[in-house]
Amino acid sequence: SYITLTIKNTIIAYNSKDAGYYGGGLYVFDGSNTTTNINLENVRISANTAVEGGGIYINGGNVTIRNSILSGNVNTSTGVYGGAICIIKGILKVAKCSLSNNSASKGAAIGVNPSSGNITLTVDSCHFSGNTASSSGPDIYDRPNSVYKYNVQCNYTTFSTANPSLVEKDNSTNTCVGSDFSISNCGNPITLSTN
Repeated sequence: SYITLTIKNTIIAYNSKDAGYYGGGLYVFDGSNTTTNINLENVRISANTAVEGGGIYINGGNVTIRNSILSGNVNTSTGVYGGAICIIKGILKVAKCSLSNNSASKGAAIGVNPSSGNITLTVDSCHFSGNTASSSGPDIYDRPNSVYKYNVQCNYTTFSTANPSLVEKDNSTNTCVGSDFSISNCGNPITLSTN
């Protein structure tokens, strides 16, 4: 507990987790969700693979990624989230980053799945391109949960031309009441919401 980790000017690449494991490049866990602080700056996270969260898997804590490149990361299982980043609980800030050519079933760049706790995601001044989702949401995919909520805010960001690039979707009886997905000064990205 009470961990503060700063990673700067580094390449995290070509790491792989076996089937059933998460976070090919980096796995962040904080059971209390308040004491772990991870700062990534000027980092390249590329060509990592895992069953979920090919590049980074976040299960709690406070993670900031700034001035970085997340590219070519892959999740290796169907029906799961986050080629570059999967977050299931915690706070994530992504600023001035490029997220490109990542692949996953849902949320090829960022998969938001509040299955373990509430999520706050801020995407600011980023660029998404070439991400591929075999199921849905190549840039960002938000999955509502009946217990935990998410608050996703995207500002001054360029999304891909995929149709749709941003997805808020769930085929179960869960509801997104109490959750929020807002887009500001991002042009006119193609979005889909089924809730």
